[in-house]
Formats: sequence, C-alpha cells, structure tokens
Amino acid sequence: IWWVFLIGSALVMSFGIMKKDLFDARWMILPMFFLAISLFFMLLSSQINLLPQKANEVFLSQGSSMQIAFQAIREKPIFGSGPGTFAYNFSKFKNPDFNKSNLWNVVFNRAVSKVVNDLATTGILGLLALIAIMVTPVIFGIKFLINKKSSKEGKDSETNWTLILAVTVAIVAQSVTYFLYNSNTVLDFLYFFLIASLVVLITEEKTKYELKSSSLTTLVITFIFTLVFIFGLGLMILDGQRYIAEINFFKGLSLLQTGQNDAGMKKLEVAASQNPSSDLYFRQLSQVYLLKLQDELAKNTSNPSDAQKSRIQTLVANAVNAGKIATDINSKSSNNWAVRGYVYQSLYSVGQQDADSWATNAYDEAIKLDPYNPYLLTQEGNIKFVASTKATGSDSKNKLLNQAKDKLESAVNLNPTYYNALYTLGLVYDGLGNQDQAIKEFNILQQLSPSNEVAKILQNLKAGRSAIETVTPPTETPPSDNGTTIKNPPAEKTK
Repeated sequence: IWWVFLIGSALVMSFGIMKKDLFDARWMILPMFFLAISLFFMLLSSQINLLPQKANEVFLSQGSSMQIAFQAIREKPIFGSGPGTFAYNFSKFKNPDFNKSNLWNVVFNRAVSKVVNDLATTGILGLLALIAIMVTPVIFGIKFLINKKSSKEGKDSETNWTLILAVTVAIVAQSVTYFLYNSNTVLDFLYFFLIASLVVLITEEKTKYELKSSSLTTLVITFIFTLVFIFGLGLMILDGQRYIAEINFFKGLSLLQTGQNDAGMKKLEVAASQNPSSDLYFRQLSQVYLLKLQDELAKNTSNPSDAQKSRIQTLVANAVNAGKIATDINSKSSNNWAVRGYVYQSLYSVGQQDADSWATNAYDEAIKLDPYNPYLLTQEGNIKFVASTKATGSDSKNKLLNQAKDKLESAVNLNPTYYNALYTLGLVYDGLGNQDQAIKEFNILQQLSPSNEVAKILQNLKAGRSAIETVTPPTETPPSDNGTTIKNPPAEKTK
C-alpha cells in the first residue's frame, strides 16, 4: 500500500512541476504530505497504537505463484484453466515441499497478485487483454497531460486538467497494485469507473442523438432498453436467490458450530434447494448427514426399532447422494472427491459392504487432482490397514498391509510430521512384524506430541507384544478450500 502511495504522490508532483501554469502550486502540499507519510511507514514499519493493528494475511509468495502459473499455462496456454480455478491449479501444481510447512492442509484459491492469478486462470490471451486495459488509458491520459498547453480558457480548463491528472494517477496506482496484490469486485468496479471517467474527460468532441417519436433509432433503442431491463431484472432475482441461499448456508454453519445439528442441517438443506448448482452446499451437507448418522448410531441400542432403522437408512442414502451430487456438479474439485471418499470410508467403519472400494476410488480421483496431498494418501493407507484387520488369510493380510505401507510412507515423505500418517504407519510396521521400525515411528510421535497412549504403545513394542489389541486409526475430516469444514467428534480408540 505504501509503495502505491509513493508512486501516486510522485506522479502527481512530477506532472504538477512540469505544468506549473495549469497546476496550482499551493496544492503541492498534499502529494508531498502523502509521499512523506509513505516513506515514513516504509522505512520504519511503524504501527500507531491508537489505530487498529495490522491484520495478519497469509498468501503465496511471488515465486510460488509464478511457478504454479507457469505450470498451468503450460497445460492450457491460450485460455488458461478458467476464471476462478486457481485453487485447482494450486492443488495440482504446488511444490511437494509445501507439505512440510504448517500450512500444508490450506488450499489457496488465489495467487499473490491479480496479474499472476489471471495468467494462470485466463492464459496468455487473458493476460494480454488485462495489460492492454491497463496500458491504453494510461497512455492516453499521459499524452493528454503532456500535450495540454497553457490555456486562456480560465479556471474550467485548469480544473479539467487537474481532474484528468487525478484520474490518470489513480489508474496507474491501481495498475501497479494488480502486480503486487489481488483484487475484488469493488476494486475492479472502481478501476473501470476510473477508465470511463477518463474517457469522458479527455474526449473533446461529443456526439448527441435526438430521439424522435417516429424514428427507427427510437424503436431500436427502446427494444434494447427493454431487453436490458428484463434480463437485468431476471439476473437480480437469481442473484437475490443465491444471496438468500448464502445467508441460510452460513446460518446453518453457525448452528452446527454451537451443537444444534438438526437446525443447522435444515438450514443447509434450504440453502442447497435455493442454489442447487453450488457443490459447496452439497459437500458440507454430506458431512452433516454423516455427523447425524453417527449420533443416531451412538443413541441406538442393539435392537433398534423400525423407525430408527428407517432414519439410519435415510441418513446413509442422503450422505452418499449429497457427496455424489457435489462431484457431479464440480468434478474438478479435489475437495469434493475427498469428502465423498470420507463419507464412504466412514460407512465402511460401520459395516457398509463395498464402501472401502468406493472410498478408494473417490480418493484416487482426488489424488489425480491433488497429487501431493498427504491427507489423501493417509486415508487410502488407513482403508487398507483396516481391511487387513478383517482379512482371514495371512497372504491377503500381508498384501493389504504392504499396500497400506506404500501409501503411508508416501504421505510421511511429503509431510514428515504428519501425526495421523505416522501413527497408522507404526501400526502397519507392527502388523508386518517389523517392530524396530514401528518403535522408530512411535518415538517420532512421542517427540512431536508426548502422550500416555504412545508411551504405552512403545512399552508394548519394546516388550515384544503387539502395539495395541484393537484399534481404529485416527480419523479427520478433509481439508477445506474455504475454511468451512464441519468438525466431527474424534473417533474412540480401544486400547
């Protein structure tokens, strides 16, 4: 921000000095003041205690953003991956070393700046169009400012020149910002509004149209106005419906966070019915159905009534259908496939036949879109490990354990401090009879997060006993690309 202030203030001062006969020197104090302020904060990085503290923002570096953008345009160079798809590019092309940071489960849906973001999502043509939009008005504005001679037209001419200077500098400042930072709807609207204002100010010849009641021009313009009005009104109604759906969605999330699961589920169902094209709503709804299913299973006795059985079957069907709808709406989102796999995986743990293969297939689709995500590899490893505990023959058990080992070792290579992957990997080594390697994994866990449970496991392993008698690997909900993950209660582990 201070760099933008500095550049804008310097430009105003430069043109003011260059055109002293058109720019009142008394106003030079304003750009001087802002230039000094920007230098002060740039050099000293001060924070005034009376003002709100600077918000901490987490975003990709320029180097990481450019690396992802170049990978994206190498795949689709002309038109890019499509507007609003940087999150998919990030998941697919991020550096594997990113998983070793504390933000490994964060999905960035934008690059560090608008220029780099547009390069990845709109391709070479989109970037050239953006640069043309930035450069063209600046060239015309500067050309007008330089060529404008001292005029005898009076105060109006000086005022017009000063307005053009202000608008041109504002366009330059925002163009610079596009290289340093990202944008939003408000800033983009302001940018095009400034360009339109500059066009009006520098255009000397203006054409006027007189609409007569019987002219063909009047008929055509009336027809166009009617079309614009009807389509505009229709779009407003549709956007209004989406806006109401968004309100219901966030109300539902708020209710879920306070433990009001039934009320929250109903709000999410209303949101999904109002905007059935949103994969996010169905993705979250599938997790809520699963959460409600877990509550029902915890409440039910060994002999549930027919009504309870019906509710359980309905929740199972709803969870599966909502997850499938999310992937049908948007099959390019690894999160949609991850949640779908998580739903199947959870159903497998409660005895749903073939749910393990369904979950593996869903996770495979997610890995194609997000190949360096240790969470996905860990879940596939968990599925194979749980399947090995149910296998009857030693050959099939060892085969499943080795498959689990390969997946979990890949996850740990991506993120050496990933607790859940290390935990299950230690159990897999124990199942394969490699106690030394199992002890090594649980020693790492004890260093990362000391606990009585891990200490007991290490004691069993060192004594030549099995790590634990029966176990459910630690479970976790899939990472979200928008920070709205539904948290499930932790799974109980029997020691």
